[in-house]
Amino acid sequence: MMETNMNQHPLKGMLCSFDRYLRHHNYGYQISKSAEFSKVKDVLTAKQVELKKLGKGNGHKKAETLCDEDIEKLFQSGEIGDDNPTTLLHTVWFFNTIYFGLRGVTEHHQMTWGDVKIVRDTSSGLEYLQMNERNTKTRTGKSLRDQRDIPQMAWANLENKLKCPVHAYKLYKSKRPLKYSNPSDPFYIQENINREKTGLWYKSQPIGINKLGKFMKKMATAADIWTQKYPEYFHLFQAKFKETSGNFEDHLGG
Repeated sequence: MMETNMNQHPLKGMLCSFDRYLRHHNYGYQISKSAEFSKVKDVLTAKQVELKKLGKGNGHKKAETLCDEDIEKLFQSGEIGDDNPTTLLHTVWFFNTIYFGLRGVTEHHQMTWGDVKIVRDTSSGLEYLQMNERNTKTRTGKSLRDQRDIPQMAWANLENKLKCPVHAYKLYKSKRPLKYSNPSDPFYIQENINREKTGLWYKSQPIGINKLGKFMKKMATAADIWTQKYPEYFHLFQAKFKETSGNFEDHLGG
């Protein structure tokens, strides 16, 4: 049952999550669109009206989920890719947010290079990224040296290199200075304006927290999906994919 203290968008987000789970298991109907589930849509609409009357509508500071079309537009916008330092930074940031559930700019800013590593699955031979990062104050309020109990994973996409987190990580690793790739060094580092001379896309200097905080707005604006419903920095768009145990294949496959 839906609790009365929920906001409107989480209700809609849950419905999208149910749809994606069912589609992932080859179910032939969509809760949000199929006539067979019209009663569900009626109940959801009534609930949204009720919440709006209670003043629990679309708060400006509440994070919003991205729909399927929005995610595809991000990849088509040219702001995500592997052809230059800026798009590659956006790509690794995006994958870190989606797969590892980072909640805000502080968690990204506190990431170190040693927080992520490449692992090969012994049974399938597939590679994946594993994160066992230090929890941040925004997550637990405890020591920054605490570790997650369950490592987060991002599997390689062998069908589409652009949408492969392992490929993005490997390229990012190859383009950053070796001397600035120690486990304690910052994960996000600045672009190198003299990269033609050195062959390195990045330099030994961390990206500031303010610049990191503008990544999503820059990408969403370029993709023409930026509206006031998306705060300048939001984290809940990865919640759409929790039902597939963190996998992102429905959107990043093919």
